[in-house]
Amino acid sequence: MFRSVVEIGFDSESAARKALGAMSAEMPEHSRSKAKLEVDGSTLRLQVDANDAVALRASLNTYLRLISVVLAGLREGV
Repeated sequence: MFRSVVEIGFDSESAARKALGAMSAEMPEHSRSKAKLEVDGSTLRLQVDANDAVALRASLNTYLRLISVVLAGLREGV
């Protein structure tokens, strides 16, 4: 089993919770990996568990791309 944890800091807990809400609606399901999102204060924590390194890399790329879109939306006030 492979695991990666990524923590992204936001300006406020409110912004982190908005990001969590946006991400939760878009979380893809994969048979070779599982992801968990949670907020701790103003930090969004993404944990990805995967069966192999290739699945871990692919999942991280997907989730980080989604987080990038969410961050851009928050900056634009969407």
